[in-house]
Parts: sequence; structure tokens; C-alpha cells
Amino acid sequence: MGEVFVPDSLREASSAERRGFSDARGLARIWARDASLWTGDDEDRWLGWLDLPSSEQVDDIRGFGAAVREREYRHVLLAGMGGSSLGAEVIGSVLGSTTDDFPQLTVLDTTDPQTIRSALDRSSGEQTLGLIASKSGSTLETALLGELFVDRLGEAHCVAITDPGSELEQQAAERGFWRCFAGEPTIGGRFSVLSPFGLVPAAAAGMDPELLLGSARELVAHCSKEESNPGVDLGCLLAAAAASGRDKLSVIGVGEWSLFGVWLEQLIAESTGKDATGIVPVDREKDLQTAASDRLFAVVGASSDTHAVCERLREAGHPYVAQSLDSGSDLGGVFYLWEFATAVVGSRLGVNPFVQPDVELAKVMTRRLTEQLEQTGELELGDLIASGRGVTIFSPGTPSDGTSEPSQPVESTVESVLDAFLDGLSTPDYVAILAYFPAEPEVDELLQLIRSSIGQRGDGVAVSLGYGPRYLHSTGQAHKGGPPHGRFLVLTRTCSDDLAVPDGSDRHPGMRFADVQLAQALGDAAALAERGKRVLRVHLQEMDDDLRRLVDLF
Repeated sequence: MGEVFVPDSLREASSAERRGFSDARGLARIWARDASLWTGDDEDRWLGWLDLPSSEQVDDIRGFGAAVREREYRHVLLAGMGGSSLGAEVIGSVLGSTTDDFPQLTVLDTTDPQTIRSALDRSSGEQTLGLIASKSGSTLETALLGELFVDRLGEAHCVAITDPGSELEQQAAERGFWRCFAGEPTIGGRFSVLSPFGLVPAAAAGMDPELLLGSARELVAHCSKEESNPGVDLGCLLAAAAASGRDKLSVIGVGEWSLFGVWLEQLIAESTGKDATGIVPVDREKDLQTAASDRLFAVVGASSDTHAVCERLREAGHPYVAQSLDSGSDLGGVFYLWEFATAVVGSRLGVNPFVQPDVELAKVMTRRLTEQLEQTGELELGDLIASGRGVTIFSPGTPSDGTSEPSQPVESTVESVLDAFLDGLSTPDYVAILAYFPAEPEVDELLQLIRSSIGQRGDGVAVSLGYGPRYLHSTGQAHKGGPPHGRFLVLTRTCSDDLAVPDGSDRHPGMRFADVQLAQALGDAAALAERGKRVLRVHLQEMDDDLRRLVDLF
């Protein structure tokens, strides 16, 4: 499990959870695929991740990687959402080659036209391989990006990764994609990093799948033992922390592991955040010294990098579990450890860790809006609450494109609305900033300032930062279905430089990425409101200038 620094009370509670898990024969029941260990629903259908890929499958993927290099591709673009892309992005960050001999891997899990155009501009023609990854084969964002890949790159330079029998598999065959890799239907998306959804992108970018699977095999062996089982120990610690009020897991990926939290966020949030319980992950938290007492910290990185972070946490009295690793080849084992621990947490919290019901709600809301957009060419305008200094605030359940004038005088000021939204913040509250912006360094720096200001205002409450639509397939489940203490700030913008979905698409005629992005923001705000959450949508007209003004308002 790694280095653990926790107060005696949490250590004792963790031991009690461990005894309870043992008394319930939890380990034997996991390996027996016994659904009754959780809720007795369909958990037994989703445990394929317990077993690693066959040697034949690994050989095929390794051969594919060699063929990518033979074709002299310089870029690999991966279109996917959630479990179809987050693990691959972490693999590329930790294991990515620094030589010129291998293609550069870029993950596109967005509908932001500025981000998409920038990625396409950095790649070129026949030197670019497009990977289109979707377990269901019908994920909206991936379908739109897939159409763009086919249009820009050509079918022969596209590869699909999808479950057997999906719509994407059919399209790959009909359109003549280079390859189509089959996912394992018994593995849910967020547990799929050690399946083709993680291994194929890794191989395409010049990484040997065995670098991941070697350490993962060691963890499979360790997690099969009743004694000294790191997966069980970590899961019981997380469950004990949540039960004692430390239901925020602050993730710190250090050095080349800095992106590890984007994968762990989804695993924890979607698996545990439901039925008004669970653990809320908080990635890239900066203000460690002033963090409130509802945190357990997870530190992941190379041994030489994690020591200083652990010292800071220890000095501040924050409990943590740290995985100080010798090399990137440990990554597969770390993935498996957290997957196993998450299954254990679900059993202790009494939830089904393999479903995500509230993610589907946001998709339904968005689908209604995109259908309306296709039929009418516009989105409904809604009630404006306040406007000033380049910032407009709208009610969450009434979609607007941010361009209309209020139908009646607006008496509230932007300042007063934001003050009311943040009034009374204290533990166990948390705030989620949900930004439908390009995730660029300059934008991120300004959003981090807002994040810090809100945290200080709430005496160290947890403040997370997610980019839409990425978070919809990640922390979005916990936001709507998890602990009922969240407040949600949805940020949208007017996009002056839109990008059209290619006209060749008969599934999404006339669609434009900025319209889809806005529909997703409106759909999620409405879904949060329907769940009774405290939510504001803040719209910016000129993002660069208005975002700086918004920083000043906090």
C-alpha cells in the first residue's frame, strides 16, 4: 500500500474495516465473482479486470505498435472519453518516450473547438494516426471527433477500439478502418486501462505493453492473498476515512506522475459516488497547509519527488498514503492496486462500484438539447439572474446561449449573486468549478486563482477544478449522486471561432462543436439542479478579459 501517515483513531477504524471485510469473507467473494458482496445486482458481470489480457492479445497489440512505427506515423490522436482515454493519457505522461523515434500521443476528450483545432494543426495528414475509442461505440463526443478524424485523416489512418457488436465496430468495418480492436465486455470503462483501451494507445506511441503488465501481475498475486494484501488494506483505509468524515481524497501526482489524478478521479468518483454517499476526489490541490480536516491525501510519484510533499503534509498534520515508486514500470501495478482497492471500498460502503446512473442523467439532458439544436438550429434562452463587468449569470435549469438580453430588469448584481452562492461555506462542503473552457496553461492559472480564493473563503474547504465535457465522464457521477455537500459553478463562454462537424456525417447534420459544448454545459447544470444541488452558470463573452474580471470578483 505504501507509506501511511494517519492518526491513531483512523488507523483503528481502518483495522476495524479490515476485520469486517475478513469476517464477510470479502477477498474470497471478490475472486469468486460474488455479486452479493456489494448490492447483489449485476456486479458479477463487471469483474473481468481482475484478470489481465492473454499473451495472444498482448502479442497482437505489440505487433500493432511495430506496424505503426513501420508506417512512420509522427502523431497519434486519441478520441475518447473517460475510461477510454484517461488511462492512456497517464500512460503517455509516465512512460512516454522523449526520443524522436516514436509518435507523439495526444488525447482529445473534449468538444472545445479551440482545443480540437489546435491538436489538428499540430499534426499533419498521412503522418497522423487516429484512434477512436468508445466501449459503447455511441459516445457523443467520440462520435463527433471520429467523424472529424475520418474527414481529415482518411479511413485507412483510423483505428477503432470498442466492445464487440457496437455501432463503432460496424462503422469501422463498413468504412475500411485500418484496424478494430475489441474491448472486453466484462470490464467497465474506468477499470479498462490494462485492457486494449490503455494498451493499444500505449503501443501506438512506442511503449511496450509489458512495461505495464509486468508490475500488474505482481499486484494480482499480492491481491490474491489473505494476509498483507495491499489492495484490501488501501480499500479499508479509504472506507474508514470516508466513514469518519474524511470523504475528500486529495490526489497529488508528483513529477512525471502529475496526470495520475485525472485517472484516479474517475475511478473513485464514478465507483463510490452514488446513493448520497462516497468519496469525492480532489486533484491538483495547491493549498496543502490550509486544507480542512475532511481530507485524506494520496501521493503518487517517484521516490525522489514524493519525500518533500509528504514532509509538508506531515508538518500540517494531514493524513496520507504515499506510493513512492522506483520507476515508471511500476505504473501497471499502481493502476491495479487502486482498482482492487476501489472494489473493496464499494463493498464497505454498500454501493455497486460498477454502475454510473447519474452520468446517464446528464447524457439524457444533453441529448434533448442537441436534438433541439439539430431541429431548430438554436438553444432555448433562459432567465438571466445578474450581469456586469463582462460576466452574466443564468439560472441552472433554464438554458441560454449567453447572448440574449434579459427580458426584464435584473436587480441582483454579479457580486451579490456570487456572495450568496458561497455564503456559509464550511466543512463538509466542497465546491466544484466546472469550466467549459480550453484547458490551456494561461486559463488554468486563472482558474486556480479562483479555486484558491474560494478555498480561503471557506476556511480550507475542498475546491475541485474540472474541464467540461471531460468531467462529465469522471467526477460528474459523484457531483450528482455522491455526498450531498457540493456547490457547483458551471463556467461557459461565447466561442467566436467554432468548428463544424464534417458534412459527411449523416448522424449529426449541421452540428458545430461549440454548440455541442454549450449544450453539454446546460444539460449538466440542469441535471445538477434536478438533483437538488446548489448550482450557478456563469457565462463570459470575451473569455481572456472577462476571466480576469471574474478572478477579481472572488
